Amino acid sequence: MGRILYRNKDYLDFVRAKPCIVHYGCGLITEAHHWRTKGSQMNDFYAVPLCAEHHREFHSIGKNTFLKKYFMEESYVYDCMIQVISEYVKHK
Repeated sequence: MGRILYRNKDYLDFVRAKPCIVHYGCGLITEAHHWRTKGSQMNDFYAVPLCAEHHREFHSIGKNTFLKKYFMEESYVYDCMIQVISEYVKHK
């Protein structure tokens, strides 16, 4: 695992409590997937909720194929990210 630029366990727990962004409410346990990384550097606020199945698939097929398969624009992922961050700030 790379160097974390900003680590926030409470935020990652909050992300894990959200539904998977691929199939909203698929009912599977979600994980915090770090969507954006630069080299080996990550920031926890770039995490989005993906169920375990979609999380593994993302790492297996790569970002571009994943987005195409689920007819997703990357802007949708960033919108989800902003939504989760906004909810987290209101929650605090």
